[in-house]
Amino acid sequence: QTLVYNPNTNYIKRLDFAALADSKMVVDGGNKLTVLTSDGVKNEIVHIDPATDEIVARKELAGITLDQWGARLEYHNGNLYFNAVDENYKSLIYRYTISTEELTLAFKPESVVYLYCMGIYNGNIVICDAVDFVQSGNVYEFSPSGTQINKFKAGICPNFVFGLDF
Repeated sequence: QTLVYNPNTNYIKRLDFAALADSKMVVDGGNKLTVLTSDGVKNEIVHIDPATDEIVARKELAGITLDQWGARLEYHNGNLYFNAVDENYKSLIYRYTISTEELTLAFKPESVVYLYCMGIYNGNIVICDAVDFVQSGNVYEFSPSGTQINKFKAGICPNFVFGLDF
């Protein structure tokens, strides 16, 4: 279940969907709280109006398999980016344009083994790859179209990207 907490009123509201355990909620450009949801069969992007705590829009992600290691959700410049996997469990990055409700495959990062974290920095997508969860992982920087810009080694299971690019 998903709960929305208003610290100003100490009010907690239960919403009718389950946010993915490893996913995060983001605030989109329309100041809506946005989250990836799944009931194990149907996957959706859900937009919540924080003023009313009501669900204002849903986008079903038909035919898309979200990553069992955790779906990552990021917002940048009118687009939501999230990861999924193909039938061979290879990572895929999708782009959802909020204004047009268009969902497209942004790119397939061939070099990524286990997408463990994703973030946006300077408009580029940064992916932390845990490799095998034992040896040093990799951090990749890709353009929004999927061109690899940078790669460097990190510690075991790199799992956090922080950028001041909103």
